[in-house]
Amino acid sequence: MSPRASPEWITAPSRTAARHDWIMCSTSCRLLVYMRTTTIRVAAETRDRLNEIARRRGEPASEVVAALVQEADDRALLAAAFADWERLCDDPTEIAAYRAGMRELEAFDAPLPDY
Repeated sequence: MSPRASPEWITAPSRTAARHDWIMCSTSCRLLVYMRTTTIRVAAETRDRLNEIARRRGEPASEVVAALVQEADDRALLAAAFADWERLCDDPTEIAAYRAGMRELEAFDAPLPDY
């Protein structure tokens, strides 16, 4: 019996982008999703710190970098929203219009639809 026909084997696409080759993988293996990667240059100290964080988390360094980039992006988005809110509060005309809109929304009394 060929390994492909055996129930304890599954197939998964390989990393080859140009073709749809198949690799054999035991059902007990971890299915990995391959994405294009690149190399970035960082100071040796930064690399060592990244590897230490990855070791403590039990994650690959690439996942730690992805999480840190996402966190930085989220923080930047929140900082921009906060700055916009402060600008709104500093303009008496704009904050009055905002408050009037909020009062209008609070006064709106419509029943919720039944789903």
